[in-house]
Amino acid sequence: MPPAPSLDCGHCRTDGTGGIRRPRIGRSNILERARRILQNEEGQTLVEYALIIGVVALTLVAALTGISDALTRAFDAITSALSSVVS
Repeated sequence: MPPAPSLDCGHCRTDGTGGIRRPRIGRSNILERARRILQNEEGQTLVEYALIIGVVALTLVAALTGISDALTRAFDAITSALSSVVS
């Protein structure tokens, strides 16, 4: 009979009876988790996209602030021109 497939994910430990017990949270386990998080490139990609979105948002805010001043002046000019025609 072939041996049963291993259920070991590398994170949890089996207790010898087929059950899985949770790993103990010790200093080395926390450092291992931190190392895996820092090496995970998916998180880096997410951060890069977030930074790009932030830069685009700041650029839009700056551009719209400049445009709003020009639009305010244009509408003020239109309003004064219409006021002089109506009076």
